[in-house]
Amino acid sequence: TGAAYSHEYYPCIIRFKNSYGRAIENAYMVYVAFLAKSGDTSDGIASLKTQDMDAISPDNEFIGKSSEDLDSKIEVYPNPNQGSFSIRSLDNFIEEIKIYNASGTLIYDKRNINQSEFSINIEGRPRGIYHIHIYQNNQMITKKIIKN
Repeated sequence: TGAAYSHEYYPCIIRFKNSYGRAIENAYMVYVAFLAKSGDTSDGIASLKTQDMDAISPDNEFIGKSSEDLDSKIEVYPNPNQGSFSIRSLDNFIEEIKIYNASGTLIYDKRNINQSEFSINIEGRPRGIYHIHIYQNNQMITKKIIKN
């Protein structure tokens, strides 16, 4: 008998840990291929491949844009800065902003913003790199700022 080959695509969320121990979450399509002799998957070879793509729900419904599309529609300025900066969305209202320091600690959380531009002041915080999570239209984009 010939070797059996099957493949299916499963939408899922994959979480990676960065060097600070925080989980990084993105949408990927995972491709799993099994190659087995006589249909016995325990003898087979399995491979796992991932690729960036638009966010897809378990029902294969489109639920988000790729990060490149979102990234180009959010501006953070000035960057670097002294702790005072603005975030501007060219597409939708900003709903929520969270800022994390380099160790992954949440240092700022503002909800119900509902504006296309919003100013933030973290002048009392230490110099360093901060990660901003910007939520709009059920999507999240991450930007990095440098506080001098």
